[in-house]
Order: sequence, then structure tokens, then C-alpha cells
Amino acid sequence: MRLVAITLLTFLALPAAAEVKASAINGFEVARSITVKAPPNKLFDALFRPAKWWNPEHSYSKTAANLSLDRRVGGCFCEKLAGGGRVEHLRVVYLAPDEVLGLQGALGPLAAEGATGTLYLRLKPEASGTTLLTLSYTVGGYLHDDGAKWATAVDRVLGEQLDRLTRYVETGAP
Repeated sequence: MRLVAITLLTFLALPAAAEVKASAINGFEVARSITVKAPPNKLFDALFRPAKWWNPEHSYSKTAANLSLDRRVGGCFCEKLAGGGRVEHLRVVYLAPDEVLGLQGALGPLAAEGATGTLYLRLKPEASGTTLLTLSYTVGGYLHDDGAKWATAVDRVLGEQLDRLTRYVETGAP
């Protein structure tokens, strides 16, 4: 019985399945999929509360409470900065409630590059009452370093965010 419990805990701790699908000097594509123990509507609603699950280390202000995501086409995934400043990380370009959230922009240090990206989150209900969440982020444009270097780092950070989102939805804490 103990072996079963350890095996189960190991399985539950696995990060989102990751893949750098492509990389070149001028861009890359990363994709991840993870099964979340929640219905699509609960997961979709949580996407619009990044202040609750985003790792503050991957923000300019180092405070997740400064992050917001407006639930409308044209809505901003933005961050408040000290002194009244703001950063637009991404903008909502596709919104199909409980199914698809599409965003465009350059996350983090990519904003200082001559590149932009398209981030899509797709939610698919599963028979077990869980939701398969699939993320793809395609970035193109001028990058000061090879896209492969960027792809690995971005994939790692996005994987961490998906894992935190999953924990938040399933447990209430990232």
C-alpha cells in the first residue's frame, strides 16, 4: 500500500508535459499539456486571476498581486509598477468561454526584443470530470540570441506557471 501511495504522489507531482516544437534564429514554438482536476469553467475563471497563481519572481514588480487580466477581447494582461507605471504583457485576441483563451504579446524579457508571440490556452473537458489544458506559445521576430535558447527558458517558465495554476485550481493555493 505504501508503494502505491508513493507512486501516486510521484505521478501527481509530475510537471506539465512539455515540448519545444520548433526553434530557429528568429523564433520558436513551445507547447505543454496538463490534466487539471476541475471542470473547464472553474479553470477558465482561474485564468483571469493571475494574481492568485502567477509566480511573482516572473514579474517586473516581484508582486503577483500587481497582475491582472481583463476578461474581454482587447483586454490586457497587465502589471502595475511602482510610481504609477504599468506593463502590458499580453492582450486578449480570442475569447471562447470555458474553451479557448488567445493572447498576443511578448512575455517578460521578450518585450525588449524585436519579437512578439501568440499564446493560446485550450481547455477540453474529459469524461473523468477533469480538463485537459493545452498551452502553445509561438514567438517570432528578431531575437538577440538563438531562438533555441529562448525556447528552453520560456518553456520552463510557462511550465512553472501552468503547474502553479493547476495547484491553485485544485487546492486553492499555488
